[in-house]
Amino acid sequence: MLETIKSIILDSQEARPDTGVPRRLRIETVPGKATVCIGVRRSGKSTYMLPMHYRTETSRPDLEPLDTFVAAMGIPQAEVRPKLLVTATNLPLNMQVVALPCDSRAG
Repeated sequence: MLETIKSIILDSQEARPDTGVPRRLRIETVPGKATVCIGVRRSGKSTYMLPMHYRTETSRPDLEPLDTFVAAMGIPQAEVRPKLLVTATNLPLNMQVVALPCDSRAG
């Protein structure tokens, strides 16, 4: 019995691990509309969603505002924070949408 267990362990250590499901993602954008990756987020175990490309008072008037993204995600609002510190001990149980300040010089 012990030899069988050793053999199983050795076989599993030599086997190449499954790399997961290959995914191809192509997002067609529509001018003036928010682009939301809801399906991609739901396929993994997300703890934070960080909107990165939206209009603010000081930058990018051609983009949609953060509120458009929030409404498309179906959440009440994004939490705006000056910074986000993530550690293994402070991960939330449910996904949170956090908006960080934008540097208008980045465009």
